[in-house]
Amino acid sequence: LDRSFLFVPDTMTSFSLKLLFSAFAVLFHRDDHLRPWVSFEAVALLWKAILYMKYLKELNLSLKKYCLAHLTEVANLMCLMGLLDEKYVTSTNQSNQRYLRIHHDLMWDYGKMFASMGFFTQNNLHTYCQPESLDCNICLPSCNDLYYHQNAKQWSNLIISYYAQNSPGTDYIVKWLPLHMIKAGLLHKVSILIQSYNFVTDVIKTLGIEDGIHHIICIKRSAQKYAVTFADIDDSLSAPSAISVIIYLHDYLSEFKAAIQLDSCVKRDIGSALIQLGVELQKYSKWPESLEYFTEALKVFEEIKFCDSHPDITRAWKHIDSCNVQNLLLVPQDSPHQVRLKHVDALLCKHQNQVSLELSSHPGYAIVRTEDKFRTSFYETTECYRNMKWKFMYLGVGLKD
Repeated sequence: LDRSFLFVPDTMTSFSLKLLFSAFAVLFHRDDHLRPWVSFEAVALLWKAILYMKYLKELNLSLKKYCLAHLTEVANLMCLMGLLDEKYVTSTNQSNQRYLRIHHDLMWDYGKMFASMGFFTQNNLHTYCQPESLDCNICLPSCNDLYYHQNAKQWSNLIISYYAQNSPGTDYIVKWLPLHMIKAGLLHKVSILIQSYNFVTDVIKTLGIEDGIHHIICIKRSAQKYAVTFADIDDSLSAPSAISVIIYLHDYLSEFKAAIQLDSCVKRDIGSALIQLGVELQKYSKWPESLEYFTEALKVFEEIKFCDSHPDITRAWKHIDSCNVQNLLLVPQDSPHQVRLKHVDALLCKHQNQVSLELSSHPGYAIVRTEDKFRTSFYETTECYRNMKWKFMYLGVGLKD
């Protein structure tokens, strides 16, 4: 993969292209998609932040010496080298919008590897741009997750700062700004952003109601994942409250639905979005609240005059039924009602952190939590077990989804 860059013989120019490509790979991917299409406007924002600000200005000079004075020429060369794919999409104003993506998953892995070989600063630039330091056989053993996250954080802060000075279009703000704020560790600002009226409105205008709500939920999940990953390094990190984000989105949809007369397609999207929010609430064992969301979605579908056999009506009733969680009780060993776990081997494996408690005895069902917090019990009745304290939670059987 490193040989792909031998297309450019100059060492510093080749290093510049590798760093720009690596920054693209690191910053423009999502947890659920390694190689999404990214508007050239957003890519250019990142590359300008790296080349035109105080950070690594020498790279910009090396590209100009190789007749790559404009970022469109850099993108064209990367497409020619087989590093990036490109496509053009006609926008609402009839102009052709250019989009780029990493050509292959292995190229994305290379971009991550390059970002993991060292923390790039102006002071150590010449150390890393030497040919021997970039040989894959040498740098792979020294790849380090810490370097990767340091570079991701530095590049994210750069593009956020450059964005604040240049105010790009809505596409970057909606699709990438929150994720870059997460990588920069600005979780508090992310929480404020995704619960702001203007941002949610821009997301829905850009992506639609159903996809827009899903997009914001994914941002919330990414923030929570980041907070958990770096909790040991920075105990000040605090992810957005999942429940508050869900409630805000629900209230936004309710106000939107009540404000204007909507056609059937828009109402259907609102109903589907409410189901998404209800499913998300169930992950936090908010069963009564999720039931309210599912019931509200059912009413929306009924307003559209869907028949009882319509897929959306059926889906709403299925989710309503999922709120009927049966208590998990002890039964005799030979009871026909006993439950059996499906993924027993994975549960016994010490290296598995998260395993589904899906049941083989009751297909489609799993063991679920019936409440969102642990209770504390204190036992002090007998001499042997005096002052013992433990935490517990009630479990039940519900739909595996």
